[in-house]
Order: sequence, then structure tokens, then C-alpha cells
Amino acid sequence: MEVSYEILLTGFPGTSDRISLGISTVVLIECGGTRVLVDTAGFGARGLLLSALSRKGIRPEQIDFVLFTHLHFDHCANFDLFPQAAYVCSRTEWEYAWEQEDIYVQKPVIRALGECRVRLIEEDGAEPVPGIRAVLSPGHTPGGLTYCFGSGQSRVAVTGDAIKNREELRSGEVVMTYDPAVSKDTIFKIRSQSDLVIPGHDCPLQIKENNVIPSETNQWRISFQKGLSVNGGRGNIGITLDV
Repeated sequence: MEVSYEILLTGFPGTSDRISLGISTVVLIECGGTRVLVDTAGFGARGLLLSALSRKGIRPEQIDFVLFTHLHFDHCANFDLFPQAAYVCSRTEWEYAWEQEDIYVQKPVIRALGECRVRLIEEDGAEPVPGIRAVLSPGHTPGGLTYCFGSGQSRVAVTGDAIKNREELRSGEVVMTYDPAVSKDTIFKIRSQSDLVIPGHDCPLQIKENNVIPSETNQWRISFQKGLSVNGGRGNIGITLDV
């Protein structure tokens, strides 16, 4: 089955001493007429997500499946925009979100999601949608899933925060994990079966001859109201950050 994809929102690997930025990736996949979103970003990206779909001529009710990599706020907060979708996550992640205290899990969002159709994945390699494999990816959270598709030299993995950025893919060393060894095992498991990794908080990353190569410049612009000073300077209305 032919599978195509487009990155609607590109995650960014920045942090702040003021808030959790949570600028995460959202991917649209189309499989034989079935429209799939991997993750829905945080609430602050709500308008951007709708605009990205609108540019493709897709209405929210035309999304058939929403596949969650995990249930942190910046990956699932906008699930309610897609009223006709069936939702997918791992059983381990579902139970973790309900039962454990994690400051990045918004319990009201999880309770609202519980009123919807949720399919719970238990087996490694299960296909929630024909042509898309769900790979168990513990580390960042116990129940993370990576979604893989493609074949030959075009194997794509959408990882969520199992792999957040290029440095984690290169080194296997991560931040924000319940077990660094588990995370490292997951990263090398995914790396061994992928040619392109779409991480949770970075641009797409190509794997070539054991090298990790960003496929584009990851750029984020912060704008300020005219007249404000920025880092002591006057007349600045924006800062552009490149990774």
C-alpha cells in the first residue's frame, strides 16, 4: 500500500527557564485514502495546526485516525479538534496516564479522551492502520510508540519523544527519561530499522552511513511588540533561532 506523509508542524529542541515550551512535531500520513495524524501538538499550536490542514484542503472531521506517540500535553492536547477520528496509543501509556502522577500529563485532557474511541496497542509491530507499524518505544514514558512505514531505503520512523532531537539520535543519551538505559536501547532499536527519523522536537533526520544529517534548517522566530527592548537593544521586534 502506498503511504505518503507531510510534516504539518516541525518540533523545536528549545527549552526555557520560564515555561515548558513543548514545541512538538505533527505529521499527516495518507494511506490508501485514510488520513492519519501522528500527535496533535500542545494547545498553543491549535491555530497553526488547523491552518496547516486548511492549506491542504483538509477539514478536521476528515481525519480518520489520530496516533499518539505518548500522552504528554504537548503531543495530545488538541485531540478534540478531530471528532470523527479513532484514537490510538499503547495500553501501557494509557494506564500510566491514568494512574501515575506526571506533571506533563493533563488529567482533564485524559479524562476527555476517555470518552472517545481509543484503541490500545499491546504488541510490538501491530498495525493500527494498514501500512503503519506501531513500535513499542519506552524511555521518555513507559508506553511510548514510534510509528514506522516505508520499505527499502525509504523507511520512516515518527518517534515522538522516544527520540526528541538530533543529539539524542546521534548519541543515545537523553534528557527526561525514567531510565536512560531503556531510552538508549529504544533509540538504537529505532535507528537500526530507519532511514529517516522524524523526532518529537526537531526537523527530520536522515541516517546515512551511520551519520545523522538534519534534512533542513530548524528555525524558530520569536516576535515582540514594536517598541520593546530585547536583550538591552532598541528597535528589535524579533529574534530568529536556528538549530
